Amino acid sequence: MEKLKFKEIIETKRLIIRKYQQKRHEEIFNIIESERKRLEEFLPWTDLIKAPEDELKFIRQSFALWKKGTTFNLMLISKDTNEFVGGIGIFNIKMKSESCEIGYWLAKEYEGKGLISEAVMALENYLFEIGFYRIEIRCSKHNSRSCNIPKKLGYTQDGILRKDYIENDGVRSDTVIFSKIKDDLKK
Repeated sequence: MEKLKFKEIIETKRLIIRKYQQKRHEEIFNIIESERKRLEEFLPWTDLIKAPEDELKFIRQSFALWKKGTTFNLMLISKDTNEFVGGIGIFNIKMKSESCEIGYWLAKEYEGKGLISEAVMALENYLFEIGFYRIEIRCSKHNSRSCNIPKKLGYTQDGILRKDYIENDGVRSDTVIFSKIKDDLKK
C-alpha cells in the first residue's frame, strides 16, 4: 500500500461520518464537558480537552495527521438532527502490514441505538476496499459496551494485554484486542 488517501465523508443510513470541522469545536467541547466524568473513565484524551480552544487545537492537529496519512479522526453526525453524536478514528496505521486500529466514542444519549456498530461497519468496509487486510479494535476489559461492538460485528478476540493500561482513576486494567481480517469476510 502506498500513502493513504482517505474519503472525507462516508454516509450510512443514519450517520454522516466526516472529517472534523473547526466550526463545530464548541459543540463538541460542550458534549465532552457535560459528560467528562463518564468519558474520562476509559478515554485518556479527556484530560487534554479543558476548554473549547483545546478541542480546536485537537481538530487542527487532526488535520495535520490527516495530511500525513497517519491518523484519520472523524465526526459522527446524525442525519436526522445534524448534531454531533460522537467520534471515530483510524490510527496505528501500518502500511507495510496493511493494518490499522479503529477507536470510537459516543455521547451518552445516543448509546444503545447501534450507531457505533453502523459506523464501524461502514469504515471497516471502506478500509478493506482500499487495501487494508487487518483491522483491530482495542478496549478496556472493564468497558463492556465498547467490547460488545467487535463481538457483535464478528471480530475475533486475539488476546488480552494484562495490566498494560492505567485507567484515569489509577487502577491498572487489561486491554482486550479484537481483530477482523479480510479473509474473515469470505467465511
